[in-house]
Amino acid sequence: MTRKRVTRNLKCEFTDNELKKFASDMAQAIHKRDQAKDDLDSVKSQYTTIMKNAEAEMKDAGEKLRSGFEFRNIDCEYCEDHDHGFITVTRLDTYETVESAKMSGKKQLPISGDDEPEFLGHKIPEIEQPQEPNDETSTEENKESFLETETNA
Repeated sequence: MTRKRVTRNLKCEFTDNELKKFASDMAQAIHKRDQAKDDLDSVKSQYTTIMKNAEAEMKDAGEKLRSGFEFRNIDCEYCEDHDHGFITVTRLDTYETVESAKMSGKKQLPISGDDEPEFLGHKIPEIEQPQEPNDETSTEENKESFLETETNA
């Protein structure tokens, strides 16, 4: 008879110690996966927020580029010309007349000190001193025209 050693891949039942080790390994792997999912969700949430903010900024800048303007609160001079019967509103940054309207008969009378002037339904407060424009080169003509009107009035 001839004998020799061979290796075969055969079914083997696990021992209790092996089963306990596999259970521990599985629990650690599940914990690692769950932690990685939580970390991924957190990072995704952060980047989603960053992307949404960037998209909002892009939309805002794009709208400004498309329209070419935005509305801002600008100091203006409200002027009632009782001699000619007109009310004008002039921007104090560019000295451009932005509104002009004929006075009603009631408005052509001088205003008493207690009345607040109204223009197109809006209360107009008194204005102190006009401010110089920030960009003198683009507003020089408007400023000269405004100053001529002021001296002629």
